[in-house]
Amino acid sequence: MSEDLLLRYANFSMPPAERVRDFIARDPRLQWVNPFLRRQPNADLSLGGATLRTILLGHIPATPHVTIHHTSSHDIRSALTPYGNFQLEGYGDVMTFAPNDAAHTIILSTTPQERKEFTVDSLTYRYRDHAIDDANGNGLDDIKTRTLRTTNYPLRTFANEPLATLRALRLAAQHEFTFAGETWHALTRSLPRLHITEHDDEGLSRFTIPRRVLGHALLDILAANSRYGASLVHASGLLSTLAPNVNDDTSAHSVAMLHTFAHPETLGGHGVEKLSNAATLAALLANEPNATTVIKNLARDYHLHEIHSSHPSHCDVDDTTWLLDNLRMFTDIDPASLQPSAFEKIFGNQRGRQLLALMHAVFLDEGTHHVGRERMHVARRLLDRYDEQRDASPKLLRGRDLDTLGIPPGPLYRRLLSKIRDAQLSGLVTNRDEAMHLLRLEIGKI
Repeated sequence: MSEDLLLRYANFSMPPAERVRDFIARDPRLQWVNPFLRRQPNADLSLGGATLRTILLGHIPATPHVTIHHTSSHDIRSALTPYGNFQLEGYGDVMTFAPNDAAHTIILSTTPQERKEFTVDSLTYRYRDHAIDDANGNGLDDIKTRTLRTTNYPLRTFANEPLATLRALRLAAQHEFTFAGETWHALTRSLPRLHITEHDDEGLSRFTIPRRVLGHALLDILAANSRYGASLVHASGLLSTLAPNVNDDTSAHSVAMLHTFAHPETLGGHGVEKLSNAATLAALLANEPNATTVIKNLARDYHLHEIHSSHPSHCDVDDTTWLLDNLRMFTDIDPASLQPSAFEKIFGNQRGRQLLALMHAVFLDEGTHHVGRERMHVARRLLDRYDEQRDASPKLLRGRDLDTLGIPPGPLYRRLLSKIRDAQLSGLVTNRDEAMHLLRLEIGKI
């Protein structure tokens, strides 16, 4: 057992309050706590919301939020200046603090966090007496059993704030929570409220919730956990709420197929560490007859393309469409018949590896012998071989080499470079001089 797993096991063997106390003592971002409290004897501090939930689940919060009580923002800054740097954020009582010798920042505030929607976020740890307040009475038990439950009557919660349905699904996907029965029932009944409309000043009807918000929330859920997130998106009715034309039976079949990725070989055997958001969306629609039309409509209606490429929920919709278009290509094409450069272009990148992983999942789910399944294994062996060659054989010629010979960019340009790359991957040319000689011969044939 690794040291990390041993530490996590040890933490879960502690009472919850001791677990939080231990975290504060260990986290380098919180080493200012005891010196600060010595300098501010009347102050106290607490952890709550997502920060406390994350700690109690055995994870490290990305940006801890600490509430400091019984003192002012001015006194906090004065007392903590020796221990790091401050940056004002939003209002005077909310500060970003970068502790000395810590790689990441934390959030400090003097105002208690607002009442939370879910019991797992309604807990508060008080540092002075090392105790956890469970305002709702179910929070600690729900953390232990990984159950998501609203703090208020669930139908009222989701009626007052329809977007809480999407936050619930994302939170459940992120931590693999199950839903309390009444919360799940209310959530599924409340999803149509995401399409509520109102009239603007000119009498035109518009959606109360911007469409891009719904699209981004869908991707957040899938990015949090591809398999479980997809299951929740289907079972809750969110997918059919956003795309009414999707066949419920085919999406259920696709969700079942996604669970084959629980087997490490399905991903790792193809050099894939994690299913991309584009591949997850493709898998969710893999059995839909009009899948490419569905994804194009989703992208257009819910602005799926707007999330920046650096964001964890970014989805390249063009990649999703490409994956869907090529998912069953081996029904008609033998990968061994492809020219080496063509095979390399399709599969010699992360998108191509994701395609092979999706193919593998499709064939495992179908459970019957199929020529495409055999060809998928052939492609995997070819890719292993080409990987070895590519690592040892970077491209001998580039576009600038054709430029020097007066070849204009275009179809001929690409065809000549592919011809040289085919020869290189096949072992017919092994150095730049041989590649240039072959290039001149090919140009002479034009």
